[in-house]
Amino acid sequence: MLLVASCGSEASSAVSDGGLGEGGASGPTANAKKACYAAAKASDAGLSAEAKCICDQCLGENSACNDDPGCVAIRACTARTGCRGFDDCYYGAGLCRDEIEKHGTTSLEFTVWQQLADCSANLSCSVMTPSACTTVATFECDGDEDCGAGKMCCARYENGAYDKSSCATTCSSLQKADAGPGGQTWSEMCHPGDSCATAGYSCLASDLLPSFLYRCRDTGTPPDAGVGSESAAHAVNCGTHSCGAGKKCCVRSPKAPYCAPVDLDCACTPLSLPDAGMMMMSMDDAGASDGG
Repeated sequence: MLLVASCGSEASSAVSDGGLGEGGASGPTANAKKACYAAAKASDAGLSAEAKCICDQCLGENSACNDDPGCVAIRACTARTGCRGFDDCYYGAGLCRDEIEKHGTTSLEFTVWQQLADCSANLSCSVMTPSACTTVATFECDGDEDCGAGKMCCARYENGAYDKSSCATTCSSLQKADAGPGGQTWSEMCHPGDSCATAGYSCLASDLLPSFLYRCRDTGTPPDAGVGSESAAHAVNCGTHSCGAGKKCCVRSPKAPYCAPVDLDCACTPLSLPDAGMMMMSMDDAGASDGG
């Protein structure tokens, strides 16, 4: 979404053409549109077709965003990075994930931005190009054996998917106090046949996890025989191979997962970086071993 700055009531009074709008129309709406055009020209060094369309078709949503500093910050990021819409800006490369997470996906700031982004996409102001990956998730462990004595491996469920795993004394200790109902859940990860720390829970598969990973819950399906059964210490299941010591599994949808050093961020399109005997999978390598 392009940054179309200051198109609200203050801008409407500051920029006037004697009451004449586009096509000779007059009145507050016409003035607001012309003010929106002027602001777009000032911020984008020229009135683009996308910005003009937003001013014409999504004026109310755009003005609401201008009145919300949080929305303005998210929109400024989308203008700077060129990402479009939630899937593009939050998932995939996550070019504006930090700006969105600063306010939260249930916040008013995000809602106002989402309404503007949806209006722009629905009315064809913005060309929405699908992200190369809809999700990129990071799993540093897949069972308690990866975490050492006194710790367990915990997977985070947030925004409709499991997106990471971490070691902790208890999974509940990772829960944010302000996450809100349904906002975030941490579950113990496991291998088929493992016992679960929480009474009544068992090691089950979930449609929200890759088929080779499992978590302890009271909902889900029994593991498939022979799938995801690897439980060696410091070896994280990662599709058809496993990630050895010092590595983590980067899960990309719909692309194949790959192994990466724990100190490198997972990415939709990773670089091939031979490093001391380690081979990271290239973006189209669906099943090569990483030597770990």
